[in-house]
Amino acid sequence: MTRAAIYLRISRDLTGQRLGVDRQREAAEKYALANDYEVAEVFTDNDISAAGGKRRPGFESLLAALADGRVSVVIAWNWDRLTRNRPDTVQLIEMCQRTKAKVALVRGSDLDMSTPSGRMTAGILAEVAQNEIETKGERQSLAQRQRASMGRAPKGMRPLGYSVNGEVLDDEADAVRRIYASFNAGASLRAVALALSGDERDDLPNLPTMQKHSRTVAIERNAKRAADGFDPRPVPSDGPWSPSTVLGILRNPRYAALPT
Repeated sequence: MTRAAIYLRISRDLTGQRLGVDRQREAAEKYALANDYEVAEVFTDNDISAAGGKRRPGFESLLAALADGRVSVVIAWNWDRLTRNRPDTVQLIEMCQRTKAKVALVRGSDLDMSTPSGRMTAGILAEVAQNEIETKGERQSLAQRQRASMGRAPKGMRPLGYSVNGEVLDDEADAVRRIYASFNAGASLRAVALALSGDERDDLPNLPTMQKHSRTVAIERNAKRAADGFDPRPVPSDGPWSPSTVLGILRNPRYAALPT
């Protein structure tokens, strides 16, 4: 029986429940069974975009499995779950060509990378995905500039310290100021994250204990959904703040009154 690897990816998982990748896995496993493939390994990149050159540990492990000969088929939901940028596309095509591996798409046609037509089709799909990313980016930038010219707050998840309407939330704004002050005073990203998470060690900066911002926003959105007569959506569990979240706050141009 042919050994296959399933690759799962979703760009955004606001709830942390992994529902998107779970749906992909269920469909991929049914596809494998119907096509007589043995699922040898499953690789997942949850809440990770395939655009912009971000590291994808699951994708890197998939390439390693192909290089080692552990699998000879890659099963994915569709092509843009696998790759949406040119460098990753080239890596995948070259690896599959060298190992004579095939890409099987649950929502699409199988691609034999050992043939010129298979590689051409993969390249076309990658260019289509790249075009979609660039077109979407232009559209979103125009919409954001229009909102700014109208004096309206940007769309998307509200930053810590601001309401969805762009009004300053005093308690959160104070926390943002103290995060900047702590970092400027020499506190590390990890120390700031630990302090926000409620760690009481003496060497940590003096910061308020706060639940994760993604959880706060999810609860607020559910309150609005309830007011509008809709069912609530899953709320991510609380947990410690991560240094990367702190870094995102420090790098957010909005806190410096710069264009976003």
